[in-house]
Parts: sequence; C-alpha cells; structure tokens
Amino acid sequence: TEEDTDGSTSPPVEALAEHTHRSDERPGERYAAGERVAAAVRDHLDEHRETYVERAGERAWGLARRRAAVIDAATTYRKARVDQTGGDPEQTEHLLCLRDRAMAENVAWLLEFEETDRIAVWDHDAHLTSSPP
Repeated sequence: TEEDTDGSTSPPVEALAEHTHRSDERPGERYAAGERVAAAVRDHLDEHRETYVERAGERAWGLARRRAAVIDAATTYRKARVDQTGGDPEQTEHLLCLRDRAMAENVAWLLEFEETDRIAVWDHDAHLTSSPP
C-alpha cells in the first residue's frame, strides 16, 4: 500500500487496488467502484490540501485535483455508455453532451491553470459543429 504524506496508509489507493479490472465484475459494478474511488481521491486531496501544497506546491496539488475530476468525468461517461440502449437519439445526444462538456471543462481549466488567454485545441468536426443542449 501507499503511504500518505503523514505516513498513514492511503484509503483511496487501497480502494483503487481493490477494484482494478476484475473480469468477474459486471461493467456497472466497475463504474460504481470508479465513482467511489474518484470521490475518495477527490475528498482525500481536499482534506489534505495544506499538506500536499506544503510538500509539492500549489500547481502539483491543482494538477492532482484535476486528474481526479477527469477520472470522475470519464467514469460518468463510460457508465452512461453502458446504460445506453440501442440507438436512442436522446441517449446518444446525452452521451455527446457529457463528453463535450468534459472536454470544454478541461480546456477552461487549462486556461486558468496556465494563466493564459490563448490555447490551441485540436478537435473532430463533430465536436465543433454540435450545439449545446
């Protein structure tokens, strides 16, 4: 197991190790585990922010926190894909909105994180032509 910044065992790491790609689990169970792990990591980072910032810096903590948010968004998207039933246009639109919103949030976060007002983004035409819900 990993040791936390204060020397204690890190519950999020244990939870992640407990739920890594078991072939006997159904996909829905894996995504539920992913949601729990993402929440645990996010909460852990928030609860120990001061210690992490002191040891690694504000940028490192911010990047780790964003990675937890990306895991959460990816899990939400993948879970929605599993729940989708054959070709329903509303479900497809919902999936596209989840994905596109997560990508837009990442770009907005990067702009703020890098303290810039310019960024180059490569995208597929389908993302650029979609209108928001």
